[in-house]
Amino acid sequence: MRAIRAFDNTILHWVSLGRGQGVYELRAGDEVVGTLRRVKLPGSLCVLDTADGTWTCKRSSRLAAAVTVRVAGEETNYAVFTHHWPTTGTLDLGNGRKFRWHAAHRRQRFWKWTDASNRWVVRLTQEGESPAPVARVDLAPGAGDLPDISLLITLGWYVALLELESATASL
Repeated sequence: MRAIRAFDNTILHWVSLGRGQGVYELRAGDEVVGTLRRVKLPGSLCVLDTADGTWTCKRSSRLAAAVTVRVAGEETNYAVFTHHWPTTGTLDLGNGRKFRWHAAHRRQRFWKWTDASNRWVVRLTQEGESPAPVARVDLAPGAGDLPDISLLITLGWYVALLELESATASL
């Protein structure tokens, strides 16, 4: 698997490996550059895997507004995402590194991470109305050079999936 930063000027896509399987691949054309896999269905524990690292993430409870992220095999949090329902959140990576999460209205189906200057870094756009969600991933110019770009893309899809599930459950 090659690093996501190698595809800085390429449109990436999250695709489902089957409805209800809880497994998604991040692809640059036909090449897999990342995966998101639910450890157990139903459940919120996921493994995010890229060439840049492997993390586990878990929503702290069904109603909780926090998602913890750990480097795979570690016991301490690498990052914490705090969800400010329904459409925003903050990812704290420590050492003052923070990103904001912005979700569009549920009918628009797009999400983005912004930096401290409120510039978008990563944008995810749901494509189609498939029962198994798929999304296009766009990177802002130069975003591929960010040290945490792989985590932003994979965790962003995880949070988007949680929001889609929440919206479906509330219908």
